[in-house]
Formats: sequence, C-alpha cells, structure tokens
Amino acid sequence: MIDIEQVDFIFRIYIVSILTLTDAGIAYWIKRKCNLNLGLLFFLNPVSVIITGYHNQFDNIAVFLALIAVEFVDEDSRDVTKNDVISIFFLSLSLMTKHILFIFFGWIFLQQNKGHSILKRFAYTFIPPAIFLLSFIPFCIGNRAALDGIIKNVFMYRSYNNYPLLRVILEMMSIPNNMYFYIYVAIMIVIGLLLRKQKLSDLMILYLASMVAFSSAISNQYLVIPVVALVACRKKVFFLLYEIFGFIYLILNDNELRFARRIIEHYPSSKRVLYIFSGEYGVMVMLMALVLAVMIILEIYEYHKKIISMKASTS
Repeated sequence: MIDIEQVDFIFRIYIVSILTLTDAGIAYWIKRKCNLNLGLLFFLNPVSVIITGYHNQFDNIAVFLALIAVEFVDEDSRDVTKNDVISIFFLSLSLMTKHILFIFFGWIFLQQNKGHSILKRFAYTFIPPAIFLLSFIPFCIGNRAALDGIIKNVFMYRSYNNYPLLRVILEMMSIPNNMYFYIYVAIMIVIGLLLRKQKLSDLMILYLASMVAFSSAISNQYLVIPVVALVACRKKVFFLLYEIFGFIYLILNDNELRFARRIIEHYPSSKRVLYIFSGEYGVMVMLMALVLAVMIILEIYEYHKKIISMKASTS
C-alpha cells in the first residue's frame, strides 16, 4: 500500500533539492563574475532561502538558464557563431521554463551593437519566442480545450494587478487596473531604449531587476528574481534594504510563514496594521519595488554619465 505522506515528503525533498542546486548554480555564476563572498551572499540571503526552501517556486530555474545563455553570447562576432547558437538554445529553455524574459527580447531588438549583423540580432530576438510558441503545439493539436486553456492561462493571464510601485499614483489619476499591464510594458520599452548600447550580459542583469521593480503584478515568487541583480551590481545598500523589507514581508505574509496571522490571533486589534505590512498590496512590497526602481534609475544615470564622459574624452 502506497504511503501518500511518504510520497509527498520524497517529492518535496526532490523539488527543494533541484531548487537549491539551481540557487547554488546562480551563486557559482556570481562567484565567477564577482567573487565568492557575493556568491555566498546570494545563496544565503533570506528572500531566496524562504522562496526556495518554503514556497518552492521555480522562477530561479528560468533565471539560471538565462544566466547560462549570456555566458555564451559572442559579443565580438558580427555573425551567428556556435556559441550564439548555444546561447539562443538556453534563452529558449529559459522562456519555456517560465516566460519572465518575454520583454527582454524586445530589449535585444532595440540594442545598438554595431558589431552585430541584422541576422544575428533577429536570431536572438525571434528564435527563442518562436520555439516557445512551437512548444505548445504537441499539447493543443486536435484539442480545442487545451488551446483555449493555453491562450487564457498563458497569453492572457494577468496575475494580480497590484502594481506596488505605482498603484497609488495610478488610482489618483483614475486609471483602471486593466491598463496597468500596458503601462508596465511601455516603461520597460523606455528602459530598453535607455540601455540599448549595453552588452547583452549586462542587459540581462538590469532586466531582471527592472521587470520586478516596474511590474504591474507581483506575487511572492517574483521577489526572488531580482536578487541576483542586486548582488551582481554590487549595490550593498540596496541589497540590504531589499532583504530587510523582504524578510519582514515573507515572515508575515499568509503565503509564507504566516506570522501575521499568529500575532492577530493573540492581538486582534493589530490586524489592520499587520495587513499593511503583510499584504501583497502592502507597504513592504511597495518598498521592495521602490528599492529596485531607484537602483535601476541610478544604474541608467551612471551608464549615460559614463557614455558622455567617454565622448568628451575622445572629442
């Protein structure tokens, strides 16, 4: 007779092990790019530990595949090389795992790298999304219900329209929440334009922070996505603030450690205050998005300041 509890336990160990190995892989990538201390800082940060060990979400698998992809980008070759093919393959795997990179390919299209041919830019921009779309074919051939489900739950899915960074402003402007997604896309396109001369590897890091900072809809698992950017950009103050706000939020939130519910059981009068800190529409998530947004704006400013300085020195 099958012991369901034992099967559940083994399955949970299996999932947590895969997710932990993924985080270890990202930590190793950071160690190679930066140093060992920053790699360990990523691996042991409380947001990643709680999301990986407790929530068991797989967003970091898509992030890890994307980071592997940028390792193979041949920035110095005009034409598509063997390394570029490998990079495109891993970008496709990342997109199929979870489509967090769906706007990133627009950033690639906007990129102004004079050393790359039009063919190379088109290959990076269109092949991974095409493979992503083709991956649905085996599931929906001759099955109208499956096709409708894919359209509804993948392409038309909008999650929670909580827009933590801009919701208060947008509500004051009487903008309906069904417009939030389109505002988010517009902001991301503007950021892509401002960073269009960045190397693809740097662009990926900044994208991971931007997509969460300005997202029209944030759920708990999304909060782990920009941690690699906070570490890799070496913005210690921003990393520290993000982790403090994230830790407070995740230990209180109902989807994680649920401390807010336990406190309310003993102190019912604290319910309203605790909801402000523990809710997905609450102040902690807003502050986390704000930390990321300020970091991105600072990165854009420093990037353009560097470009202006380089132009001035060569003129």
